[in-house]
Amino acid sequence: MAFTAITNAQTTTLHGDYTNFIPKSFTIDEKAKLVCGDEIYDIYDNEEVNASIYNENFEKESTVTIKLEKYILHKYEQRWPIGVLEYLEPWGEIFDKEEGIDSSFVHEGITYHVFEWEDDPDTDGKRPSLVYSDEVDNGQMLYRCQYTERFSGDWFTTSDGRESTNYPINLSYKNLDASSIVTETEGLYLTQTLLNDDEKYEYLIPDITSMTEKLSSEQDRDGDGVIDYRTFTYVPTSLNIINSDGEQVGTLKFTTFMDDDYIHVIRWGGKLYFYCESDTLIDDKWEYTQHFYLFERNTTSLKKIETPAMFRIAPQITKRYEAVEVEIAEEASRNGGKLVVTDMNGRTVHTQTVPVGESTLKLHVHNLATGVYGVSYITNGKRIDSSKLIVR
Repeated sequence: MAFTAITNAQTTTLHGDYTNFIPKSFTIDEKAKLVCGDEIYDIYDNEEVNASIYNENFEKESTVTIKLEKYILHKYEQRWPIGVLEYLEPWGEIFDKEEGIDSSFVHEGITYHVFEWEDDPDTDGKRPSLVYSDEVDNGQMLYRCQYTERFSGDWFTTSDGRESTNYPINLSYKNLDASSIVTETEGLYLTQTLLNDDEKYEYLIPDITSMTEKLSSEQDRDGDGVIDYRTFTYVPTSLNIINSDGEQVGTLKFTTFMDDDYIHVIRWGGKLYFYCESDTLIDDKWEYTQHFYLFERNTTSLKKIETPAMFRIAPQITKRYEAVEVEIAEEASRNGGKLVVTDMNGRTVHTQTVPVGESTLKLHVHNLATGVYGVSYITNGKRIDSSKLIVR
């Protein structure tokens, strides 16, 4: 697709599938720029995309080549299916009883003898097909075994092989310090002055080495009340700063998952903040939280903005069977709530009720395996604070 512009009664054609703008506040010469090039977010097979930068006279000033990488998007955990004997259906009178007997089992308190086997599609082995019992119908009737498939076998891991691309991150910028109204820029991904003061253009791109598993869904496929299928999505926790020469000039590290292909940037009180939303699956409900980070320009790093803790656990590093003390702020304990412990994959492994007005209690961790866990305090259906717990 070609972008066409009219200048001084002349037609200027800029070739590209995508147009974008860089506000003057993010350029060295304080003049807005036009970006025209490949459609970044529709490119899948390409290993790079190119963006040309034009001034107000539609003169090309620079070209930025953005290198892209692929990564596996999802991982799945599921239980092997197992045929479970549900009931026995009358089949007919038995014959040549002694020839078929080679095994027996107990079903609903009655011992049955196996008269005939069939192939088991779930295990590539055999399972009882026709049976009889000396305790039923004087042992004269055969019964057909009727099975129901249950996903109750061992867990195994698969991947659908689908790939995603670490596209540049869109920046949604707001200047809260503007004199009259809030100035806002959507879809910004190239900048000269937002991250540093050199003349090169920079962009943010997910760091593939920081990709972390995040639980995105759970299912009970056979309706037996036990989770037997989980989907995990790989999401980044760091963004690399790449300049127009292809050099990595910094990394922004977040302490939470980044779930979107854009991030919010605000200028407030003379400071620059990044913030993003993350979600966590707790008790079949998604809890959404906003995380704010102060951008420290001299070190090209982020510092997470912390709010006063609503609860505290001590010690945060403990051994199994040792008591963990929990202190809850008075305002957080008024309506009671619950403590929810999740593993590193976001699965809830322990829930403990917090009575109304209870500000101190013990967290029971004796049933937890060694590892790193998240502990959240939930009241009125909302997660108001969380902490980390390490069990050794």
